[in-house]
Amino acid sequence: MPFTVTVSGAEANGIPIPKRQKHVANFGGIHLTITSSFETSQGNFRRQAQQLANVSVDRASFVPFMSYWPTYNSMDEAQKKWYFYWRTQIHKGNYIQTDTSYIFVYVYELINGIGRRSSVF
Repeated sequence: MPFTVTVSGAEANGIPIPKRQKHVANFGGIHLTITSSFETSQGNFRRQAQQLANVSVDRASFVPFMSYWPTYNSMDEAQKKWYFYWRTQIHKGNYIQTDTSYIFVYVYELINGIGRRSSVF
């Protein structure tokens, strides 16, 4: 009976991990196949940021947001709507006040080359 094991956060030790490995074992006639897939939280953020790079929102209400390590996954739907509205305003040159965690998500996007019109590095 095959099953899949997914592990995340394995990058904490700084050890490179292969993207996917398949392990097969036979225990007294029981055939066991484990497929493991690893994606770092940074890789996951970069992938999501690329997918969300062109999202813009014309109107949203401010929703407080505070997270120690803010990402899209740590936002609820109302916070995401505000974030994309706020980011749309930033791209238009309108710098409106927001919570620091939203600003960090934007900085993470810039570090990953998302939304930059020209290279800064």
